[in-house]
Amino acid sequence: MIEELLGDFLAQALPVLKIVGIVLACYVAVFRLGLAAWTYVDIRSRTESLLAQLFATLLVLLTGLAGFLVYYLLRPHEKIAEADARALEREYILQDFEQRPVCPTCQRGSEVDFVLCPYCHTPLKKKCPACGRLMDLTWQICPYCGQ
Repeated sequence: MIEELLGDFLAQALPVLKIVGIVLACYVAVFRLGLAAWTYVDIRSRTESLLAQLFATLLVLLTGLAGFLVYYLLRPHEKIAEADARALEREYILQDFEQRPVCPTCQRGSEVDFVLCPYCHTPLKKKCPACGRLMDLTWQICPYCGQ
């Protein structure tokens, strides 16, 4: 009698278990595809190497969540756009330092059109006697008027 009840229960539960199994398999497949798609989009924003993009995507697609965790730990920390922005900012800062003149005596910053250093009063430029424009102290003639 127990065997009969168990057989009836299994006969009734088997179609439900099949449906649950199919739904779970579909969920796992969609989850893996979603992880692979996210990985592909993420790795494309972090490197231009096609080999790295292919490897990372296949790693996650074939191994699932474990591959995703490995990718997440080993992926490049910064995106290409962030690295470019940081490099551009660094270049602007260096360019700003290069363009800013300094006093040869006290090494403090000065402006391009300063004639004297405001701190130590060292002459930085001289005025052309003919046109009045500022000239470097080492110039013998004015490049603006030729005098």
